[in-house]
Amino acid sequence: MFDLFKRNSKTPDESEDSELISKDLIQEIPPAVKQGFILVCEKCGVKLSQGEAENPSRVFQKTLKSAIQKFFGRKIIRPILTGCLDNCPEGKIAVGIVPLDKSKKAVFLEVKPKNYEDSAAQIIEMIESR
Repeated sequence: MFDLFKRNSKTPDESEDSELISKDLIQEIPPAVKQGFILVCEKCGVKLSQGEAENPSRVFQKTLKSAIQKFFGRKIIRPILTGCLDNCPEGKIAVGIVPLDKSKKAVFLEVKPKNYEDSAAQIIEMIESR
C-alpha cells in the first residue's frame, strides 16, 4: 500500500529509507458549528446573475444566514458559498444540507431565485423536521 505521508513520489519499494512527513502538520479540530452546513452553489448564481448587480447565490446565502441565526442562534448551522455542486438545475440555485450527525443523510435541493425569505423558511422547516 502506498503511504501518502512519504516525502517524495517514489513507491515504498523504491525508497525504503525515505522519511515520513510529520503527521502533526495536519490536525483534526472540532467543527465551528453544532449541526451542519448548508452549501450554496455560487456558480449557479453566476449563471443567473446576467445583468444583475449581485450574484443571486450570495443574496440567498446572506438571507439564509440571517434567518438561521434568528431561528437557531449562532454557530448551529452555517450556510456557505461553494463551487459547483455538480447538480446544475436550469434557472435555479443548487443547495446541499450536510448534517454533522452521520446518522442523517445529506439532502440536495433546487432553489428558485425569487423570494429568498420563503425559501430560507422552507429550509429551516426541513431541518427542524429531520
